[in-house]
Amino acid sequence: MTSTNRKEYNKQYWKEHGKELAKKFSRYKHEWYLRNRERIKKEGALRYQKNKKLYPERFKEQKRKSRLRLNERVRERERIRAYCFVHLRDKMLRRDNNRCVNCGSTEKLEMHELKYERPPILENLKTLCRKCHNKTHRKY
Repeated sequence: MTSTNRKEYNKQYWKEHGKELAKKFSRYKHEWYLRNRERIKKEGALRYQKNKKLYPERFKEQKRKSRLRLNERVRERERIRAYCFVHLRDKMLRRDNNRCVNCGSTEKLEMHELKYERPPILENLKTLCRKCHNKTHRKY
């Protein structure tokens, strides 16, 4: 068989059997991983320790960058959460006419969550003055 015929044969063979062979290979690959999982983890940990000793400045830099990224994510999440609460609080106050639903007071109004859900829903919020809010929480 010449090389061009061989190439054509291979193309045709892979068109016909490619999917089942890929499935078979991926199954073997997964089984191999399951058998060697512990060894792979140990080798990875050893390689990490070795590189950490060889290049300490690189690891310090990576650790600092990851800490910065984490802080940025936390700050962003808090900013979004605060934004969400401000708008919900405004809607809730408008709905309750800027009055405590228990006593009708208009001073020191706070947002009380009936059910703690994330993200909070307007139906689970009610306006209470600080006095009523403290009484409510003392019940539980």
